[in-house]
Amino acid sequence: MNDNPHNGDSGADKPPASMTDHYIKMVKQAHAAEQEAVEATARAKDLRTKIEAVKKVLLDSGFPLPDIETRYIMKKIKRRGRPKKGAPTWGSEIISIVQKHGYISYGEIRDILAAGPMGPQLALSEKGFYGAMRRANINGDIIRYNSYAFTPDAFKKYQDEVERGVRSELEPSLRRGSNKTIPDIVLESLGSHPLQLTAKEICDNLGLPNIGTLYNVLKKLNDAGHISRDSSNGTYWHSKYQLEPKTATLPMSPSREGELPLNEPADATAR
Repeated sequence: MNDNPHNGDSGADKPPASMTDHYIKMVKQAHAAEQEAVEATARAKDLRTKIEAVKKVLLDSGFPLPDIETRYIMKKIKRRGRPKKGAPTWGSEIISIVQKHGYISYGEIRDILAAGPMGPQLALSEKGFYGAMRRANINGDIIRYNSYAFTPDAFKKYQDEVERGVRSELEPSLRRGSNKTIPDIVLESLGSHPLQLTAKEICDNLGLPNIGTLYNVLKKLNDAGHISRDSSNGTYWHSKYQLEPKTATLPMSPSREGELPLNEPADATAR
């Protein structure tokens, strides 16, 4: 007895010729697509090698790089839509970090984010970081003060200890326990890229709370010849980059995009 339902006199034991042809066609298409992917990967790798060579020439010559990489990546991120439920976001990651430490400097938060799931986006742009910090502050999840982010309870305890003389005021710092001074931090930041920045942009990028102090630091660095200044537009750059005034384009900074503004009322009330 033949137990195979596909065997018999009906001819169902053989697939239709059209289905067989369709199967063969799909296999060929799959192999062709796989081959194209291999070739595309090889082309992309070759292009990346050439891009790095051109990038080095531009940077060594003191020219700013167009921000085209960030634009392409941000387009990809937008096409992906909203994050899946439970997926890490800028806000959730920052709040989690601050809650774990009680209080922590902006620089330390960036360091932790760079090693986590938000690292690739942070490497391309800090826009999301500054936006999330601002929103978390407005929502009361964190309190920003002197370049540090506190939980509400930790900030209340900090204020109480300062008032009772148990501890001193925190000095603006990028990393808790860092021996770097503000001039060191400013010089290091300007030396990391051949761009001309205003004092406000430098202040916002570094998370410094007092632009008046920064002006004094910039003047001393300029007088010492460590940095250069264009008096026509008030921009500064590291002296190791031989830039002419107005030759470098200014990057979009958080202050220009409405993110983490220096004189935001939320910071002032946090005091």
